Amino acid sequence: MVMSKTNAHQAIQPNEDVANIESVVDASQVEQILNSLPSDQKAILLSAMRQESFSGPLPPPQYYEGYEKVLPGSADRILTMTELQVNHRIKQEGHIVRRTLNQKLLGVIFGGFLTILILGAVVYLGMHGHDTLAGIIGTTTILGVITVFVLGVKPNSEKEEKRY
Repeated sequence: MVMSKTNAHQAIQPNEDVANIESVVDASQVEQILNSLPSDQKAILLSAMRQESFSGPLPPPQYYEGYEKVLPGSADRILTMTELQVNHRIKQEGHIVRRTLNQKLLGVIFGGFLTILILGAVVYLGMHGHDTLAGIIGTTTILGVITVFVLGVKPNSEKEEKRY
């Protein structure tokens, strides 16, 4: 391996991070070092330096062979675990959707009930000589019902506006 004279006294341990290699070898020397190696050693070094990552519920297919060598039957266990997790997520999402729909339905039912109750109070107040109060309560109730139920707009509080 070719190293500069200033960094020749530093030795790289096999288990050191790749980041530590930069302190021993300048980036400009990497190509020169790789070209000076025999092709089989160059391939081993490049494969050791290659970093791979993946995301998702399953590892790439080439990893299954490695898992099977270390622990026979582990590939099947990984697939089973993934299937169980996906089924669990599907069930949870179904529960969430049903719960959300039930909450909205209950909101509409209770909102309608309260609106009828308040309008009944407005009629009662109006019949007993409290026309101004009945008009104020009736107007605000109707405006609230129109805003929430017809337009589907929920009035924002200051806290909700600050979040966005």
